[in-house]
Amino acid sequence: MKVMIVGAGIGGLFTALRLHAEGIGCVVYERGERIRELGVGINVLPFAARELAAVGLLDRLDEIGVRTGELVYAHRLGQEIIRRPCGLAAGFAHPQISVHHGRLQGPLHRVVERLGADAVRTGHRLIGFE
Repeated sequence: MKVMIVGAGIGGLFTALRLHAEGIGCVVYERGERIRELGVGINVLPFAARELAAVGLLDRLDEIGVRTGELVYAHRLGQEIIRRPCGLAAGFAHPQISVHHGRLQGPLHRVVERLGADAVRTGHRLIGFE
């Protein structure tokens, strides 16, 4: 069995890694002509960090992101509304890490490319399936 994954974003690339780890072949198809490290900041919650740790990427995530121990919400004038711990500080087994989307997508892409020459195919657009 070979699985087709549409989209080489974080979700598609990570899915390819997990399937490969389970011995399931797959190919990632991406509409863009190349994978570019674009995006904004995201929070990798502890449950997602656990999954990245399972494929050996937690150390890399630590290198490119910042472990988030606390979130503070404030009024536009600076008055604190709420403060709460997160990640390890909130008792989770894995950290919460704030990272730029592209800085996470790039390393994932490089690891998936190691799965084979055709693991990621760019320049393909899904227009239907049966």
